Amino acid sequence: MKYNLAALEWQQFEVLAFQCLQFDVSKSVQYVQGGSDKGRDIVYEGITNFFDADSKSYKYIFQVKHKSNIANFAALKSDLAKELDKVYIKNKLFFDRYCLVTNLAITASQLDELQVIFSDFITTHSLPNTLRFNLYNYQHIEACIDNHDSLKWNFPKIVKQTDFKLLLDGLFKKHEKNITTGWIEVFKKNQEKFVYTKKFSDTLDLIQQKNIVLLSGPPKSGKSFTAEMLALYMFLEEEFIVYKLDRFEDFDKYFDSSQKQLFLFDDAFGKHNLEYTRSDAFDRKIEFILNLLGNNHKCVFTSRAYIYKALKAHADFNFESILSEITVEVSSLSTGEKDSIFRRYFTLKFPTLSTPEDDFIENLVNHTNYAPETVRAYFENADDFDKAALIQHLNAPDAYLKTVFINLLQPKKLVLLALLFSTTGTDASIAYAYRNVRSDVGEKELINLKEELEIMVGSVIKKSGQLYNFYHPSMFDFFVNYLGNDLSQYRQILFRNINIELLSLAKFKTLKTDTNSVEIKTDDIEDFILGTKRLLKNNTVSLYEINSLIHWIDSPDSMVNFQVKLRPNFNKYMDEMLQVIKELNFTRFINDNTIDICIFFDAIRKLVTISSEQTYIDPSYIEAFLQRHQSSPDYWHLVFSLTPYLRKEEAIALVTASWLNNFYKKLEAEIDSLGHELFGEAYPNFTLLAEKKQLIADKKFAEANKILQQTHADFKLPTSKLWYPRYKSCKEKMMVMRNSRPLGDIIYQRLTERFSFLTKLEENQKNRYFHNTQKKWW
Repeated sequence: MKYNLAALEWQQFEVLAFQCLQFDVSKSVQYVQGGSDKGRDIVYEGITNFFDADSKSYKYIFQVKHKSNIANFAALKSDLAKELDKVYIKNKLFFDRYCLVTNLAITASQLDELQVIFSDFITTHSLPNTLRFNLYNYQHIEACIDNHDSLKWNFPKIVKQTDFKLLLDGLFKKHEKNITTGWIEVFKKNQEKFVYTKKFSDTLDLIQQKNIVLLSGPPKSGKSFTAEMLALYMFLEEEFIVYKLDRFEDFDKYFDSSQKQLFLFDDAFGKHNLEYTRSDAFDRKIEFILNLLGNNHKCVFTSRAYIYKALKAHADFNFESILSEITVEVSSLSTGEKDSIFRRYFTLKFPTLSTPEDDFIENLVNHTNYAPETVRAYFENADDFDKAALIQHLNAPDAYLKTVFINLLQPKKLVLLALLFSTTGTDASIAYAYRNVRSDVGEKELINLKEELEIMVGSVIKKSGQLYNFYHPSMFDFFVNYLGNDLSQYRQILFRNINIELLSLAKFKTLKTDTNSVEIKTDDIEDFILGTKRLLKNNTVSLYEINSLIHWIDSPDSMVNFQVKLRPNFNKYMDEMLQVIKELNFTRFINDNTIDICIFFDAIRKLVTISSEQTYIDPSYIEAFLQRHQSSPDYWHLVFSLTPYLRKEEAIALVTASWLNNFYKKLEAEIDSLGHELFGEAYPNFTLLAEKKQLIADKKFAEANKILQQTHADFKLPTSKLWYPRYKSCKEKMMVMRNSRPLGDIIYQRLTERFSFLTKLEENQKNRYFHNTQKKWW
């Protein structure tokens, strides 16, 4: 057979049959609940030419029977007799047409046998002879799947692995210059594990309608898995080129208006906590991305629910009104869907064993801790099936990781630690972390690191392209919690090998709700200092990660606690940190994102204010950065981030007076344009207000009181949709220049009075913009 329908669980076959009937019979077919997910009948009342050619309206009932063994025809006959009795006698229902739906391929002689059972039943019970029997079997379903490729992608398990591989390889060749072949392995691995759910259907509908979707939920709920299978569907069904990106800033690198593209941002706003160093940039970037989306450009975000909630509370952008429309909570699965997930993993791991009894599965899927990733983890690490062990695993779903880790030989333990401490998951970053960890524990035995990593791929580790990571993000959480509470050795190693993900969980004071956080205590400070220096000296670390480290150190909580716990050594530590930063090979970052470069050089200036270390950066570096990013839309920002490291004459000579003058005139014109749109002809002089102000200054209060009691708001006019985004762009430029001396501050001082008229109504215009956007009046 072309499609392996027997490989589906009965619930999944029921959904496949329903979708096929929608295509073949009518879009109006609908479910009738059979009771607590124990199977549902499908009914339809109307005209269909699929079974009857007389164009009359009939009442149809479709009863779905899935058989895992193609030799189960005898059982199918028994089922037919029982179901006929249930429908027409026990429940006294009336349907003109009874249709048996099965995954079995029925021969002509077998069809005759089924017809005889139906005819005998009609005669025995004196039912109207106008009743008719229909069959919808494998041959019908195969033809429907052939005509509708979307069914293959909704149920990829039915496609033979060899055919699936050829299909993927063929499509990827068409886009080999645009998409990494790492996706092939992701999709192959997901094919047999994917179970079609209502949440997947909702996600697919949203991405089609809105061009953007956010998958939110707790750890282990299947956000990333659903997102990847959505990407597969869009790739196979509509030939979208799929890009999995870590950062919003990378969107610009790959966006191509001439191609069909889908962008997947996994853990879009932070893996374990909200990344506050990026949250201010989310506003502008997401608005930018939203404006570019359409039928040929779509976006998928995933985020842990608590991070998404923190972002909504922190960000200026109107997440509540926009993203709430496109959010799918993936954690709520039906009992039948949970049942299918369990059966799928069970048969994949133990294909020769009989599935556990229904009562056990029913109790299992109703367990509080039941989740797709929890079930996968059990079967991945089970050598044989043990009901009690499975329940114990659900009671403490991460406990197996501790057992796995403890039972590993020392070299393999160090490999997992190196993966935990690596910055990017590449061979090089894991190797750097591995060398440091070996040094910390005094391990002398040499191993083939890559070989050891590959051995653990598929259990605790997964590989996407050339990147290694833990199989599931919750494993990271477990190891952080486990190591952070081990006072003998591992806690010390944790702080000595800190990376950005770990840093996001490191706090000087933790609350009871911070279950994943690690509290930094006085005894940890020296190890933490060593860890931050190692991070800075790591050649695989990105500029973004360095920025995150500096931001963390510069945060009020860190600063206060550092000064208290380091006491007289605080300034020494800050001097050492700055010295390490200054010794970095800056040219390594010359091709980084422009804004990351700006943040980096701005951050160094901040550190200088709390350090006794003098700052000097070779002008040749500054010139190289400016030349490389001259065509960037954020070049202006780079100018005002770099020129404070030069003398005024050097800065003007490098940037040119012509560019500075042109920038000043453009910004002044933009501010004036916003002012005239907001205040009309009253801007910028506001004659009556100025006259009144002068009279008061001259103590001519009677004359001043004769002038109407007006404020700037009294001159306000209705503005266009683009006013507030344009204002935010101007405000960003003004804020950057205010902190950039000598060149930026000069321009800021010249424009600040004109701009201040706009800031008086900033809140009003922000509320107007979000309200009109939410109401879709704009």
